[in-house]
Amino acid sequence: MPAPMAEPQVLILALEGSRRLAVLADVERVIAAGGSATLVVNDIGKWRREKLPKQLRVVDLTKLELRLAPLAVEQMVLVRGPGFLFKAVGRGPLAGRSKKANRAYQRAFADRVHRRVGLPVYRRLFQPLYAKKGDPRLRLLDRYVLQPGRFDVLVVSDPGSMPAAATILADLTARNVAPTLCFDVGAVL
Repeated sequence: MPAPMAEPQVLILALEGSRRLAVLADVERVIAAGGSATLVVNDIGKWRREKLPKQLRVVDLTKLELRLAPLAVEQMVLVRGPGFLFKAVGRGPLAGRSKKANRAYQRAFADRVHRRVGLPVYRRLFQPLYAKKGDPRLRLLDRYVLQPGRFDVLVVSDPGSMPAAATILADLTARNVAPTLCFDVGAVL
């Protein structure tokens, strides 16, 4: 059995979110060992009932995907533009009503248009172009998460994370910075 790592840097893939309690136990172990943990999820909504530690960095792939050019333009038109208008109109005594109207607009219109029109159009037209270079979300993860910090341990917490873990591990191995792969952080801490 290997010696425990000092201040381990751990990347936890939990794309399905099916083993939340086990993931949180792993996070607690990492923090107790003096390390830092980054949790990558597919949908942060599945985790809303869980109490996440403040030291945990959470990366939501759905939010990361909004950084792609087609979806960024859609978000600017649907969310940021109207949000700016609500903010401009809602100064002074109208501030409270303007915030409520903006939230209602987000729920009733912008989110629905994004789900029913924006995402299907993106998936139909743009995703095949991006897919030639690999999963765009994993490339974004590589750009924004894997590049800045080096990870000592890669934890695959559920079956849905296996393909992403294989891709990430292959990319990091090609760069000679492959982390230790495990399914439970207790195996290396």
